Amino acid sequence: NTATNTPVPPTATNTATATRTPTNTATNTPVPPTATATWTPVPPTATNTATNTPVPPTVTNTATNTPVPPTATNTATNTPVPPTATNTATATRTPTNTATNTPVPPTATATRTPVPPTATATRTPVPPTATATRTPTRTPTNTPVPLGKIGDLVWEDDDWNGKRESWEYGAIEVPVRLFRRNADGSYSLYRSTMTDWDGLYLFSDVPAGTYRVRIDLMSSQYYQTWVSTTNNPYPSATTGLNLAPGQIFLNADFGIARSGS
Repeated sequence: NTATNTPVPPTATNTATATRTPTNTATNTPVPPTATATWTPVPPTATNTATNTPVPPTVTNTATNTPVPPTATNTATNTPVPPTATNTATATRTPTNTATNTPVPPTATATRTPVPPTATATRTPVPPTATATRTPTRTPTNTPVPLGKIGDLVWEDDDWNGKRESWEYGAIEVPVRLFRRNADGSYSLYRSTMTDWDGLYLFSDVPAGTYRVRIDLMSSQYYQTWVSTTNNPYPSATTGLNLAPGQIFLNADFGIARSGS
């Protein structure tokens, strides 16, 4: 057997050509800090993480002149295995908001400006205002004039001496009249009374003035034979008793006696 070199058509060999797909690299885009009066943390910016997406190899038909031995030989062809897509974690650098010391304008410090002294009010004495004094009108008041008294005894003058003795009795129920002098000099009856069981009588509340006192035997039980042994009227028929305001006069006494005894 003679070996005949039969030309073998070239075998199409699939050669894996690695195609490099560009990877999206995270770009650190600086985020301007927010102008905030307070330090407000800025949330991290979403970062695009590059993932290696496996790209299937492109089949390239390359003509290869491979000498074929006379014996049919099975040639092992290394078929390239597509690279496994590995998710590589790419550290994305998120910009950290760094606290920027913003210069604070200096606080306005209160400057103590000297205040000129306040003018103190001088207390000037004000002369007192003349106040109209209300003078009370004097109302004439009727000052009561004190009143007097006139009295006081009629007795039985048994010895006719005009003086009362210790053993002589008072004359009972003898009418006594009080006369007051008028402006023209005449006298008018002013009051009347009677003696009590002791022969006493009294005219009270008698105003000042001139008076006379008289006993009326004709109107008494002694009317028949009794006569006066003293002046009747008292003090006399020609004079009067001058009574001062508030004066008490108790000496207008009368003695009577039985006639012919």
